[in-house]
Amino acid sequence: MTAERPPAYDAAYLHTETIGMVIDRLAEFSIDARAATEPNTPALQRRSRHHRLTEIALAYSDLCFEIAAGTRRLPDFLFPAGGFSTRASDAAGS
Repeated sequence: MTAERPPAYDAAYLHTETIGMVIDRLAEFSIDARAATEPNTPALQRRSRHHRLTEIALAYSDLCFEIAAGTRRLPDFLFPAGGFSTRASDAAGS
């Protein structure tokens, strides 16, 4: 993925996570898969962790392809210029 992406088609499906969120999960699953290579890890757990890593890597590849093709768009979680507050008093303008 590059910082600039082509505009998505108007009917492009919205992905639920940002690229950063997907990469965070990819890193987490990579660490888990690496940890599963320890000799005392049961074979089923090792296979499960590697399978999970393979699936998320494939999903990331598909997501990148769909974004480049304009058939998938990413959520925009940018805050407004004035900032963002979760306090009710700020929302009410007091």
